[in-house]
Amino acid sequence: MVVLVPLLALLAVSVHGNSMRCGNNGMTDEARQKFLDVHNSYRSMVAKGQAKDAISGNAPKAAKMKKMIYDCNVESTAMQNAKKCVFAHSHRKGVGENIWMSTARQMDKAQAAQQASDGWFSELAKYGVGQENKLTTQLWNRGVMIGHYTQMVWQESYKLGCYVEWCSSMTYGVCQYSPQGNMMNSLIYEKGNPCTKDSDCGSNASCSAGEALCVVRG
Repeated sequence: MVVLVPLLALLAVSVHGNSMRCGNNGMTDEARQKFLDVHNSYRSMVAKGQAKDAISGNAPKAAKMKKMIYDCNVESTAMQNAKKCVFAHSHRKGVGENIWMSTARQMDKAQAAQQASDGWFSELAKYGVGQENKLTTQLWNRGVMIGHYTQMVWQESYKLGCYVEWCSSMTYGVCQYSPQGNMMNSLIYEKGNPCTKDSDCGSNASCSAGEALCVVRG
């Protein structure tokens, strides 16, 4: 059984400030890469207008969807939650969080990364957001989960860090996002045709036109 709880090329990994060297802390590079690739694949799908929305056909295209990078500092705080082996959101400041668990123990961590990411994103096709593309209190309080999806594709949340822990009774996955998304009554992302040139992404990003994503510089 898998459980989700809401909160508030596809290419070589670009870890914040380094290559993928987050330390030998029990998380695998394969799982890190899987989390990052699947998140960016879904963000690209949304940006291109190819993601099915239960309310309105397809989610609107995204004009400036940022491509995620993997951040070891964000991973370290996700690890703190995962290591507790308590399926609950952590007390954290300035980062968003998605959590996932499976009763399958010691699941392959890359497989867990795929299942967690797929489950979070599936909320769009199951429950929908609509063309307004805004996280409203009405949307949030419908009694169905949507916050995993909205955090995954929150335009400004481009730093990702995740951890998968083998607990005694479950495989537990935690992803955290910086800057924090899921800000109430805010746009999930800017609507419009996706970038085709660098200037479409603003002054601090370049356009990966094939992915329809903006790559933040620095």
